[in-house]
Amino acid sequence: MDGKTRRLRKAVERLGRKRRNEAVPRVLRAEIVGYARSARRAGCSWRSMAEALGVSSSGLQRWCAAPREPVTALRRVRLRAEARPGIPPRSLVLVTAGGHRVEGLAVADAVALVRALA
Repeated sequence: MDGKTRRLRKAVERLGRKRRNEAVPRVLRAEIVGYARSARRAGCSWRSMAEALGVSSSGLQRWCAAPREPVTALRRVRLRAEARPGIPPRSLVLVTAGGHRVEGLAVADAVALVRALA
């Protein structure tokens, strides 16, 4: 076990036994994900990394699969006109990057919603 692995394992051990929904501090999780991604590129298995670090292999895989940075900025959008049954004309449909869909918005309502979410 190299020095970085040992240091990360000690940091995990200092947290004590955690239940499934308890959060690991963001900084430590980011370090573990960086370590795991480079170890995977070098050919290490999820199981061996998890055992070396003292975490579950499923949790480690889930952390590494998550987006690197949460998206907090506004994105460029495409506007297109299309008729839909049951939706009044000149109303908007807002689809977020996360897949949420809000239909039947007036322009002012859409603006207020986007501002509230920003």
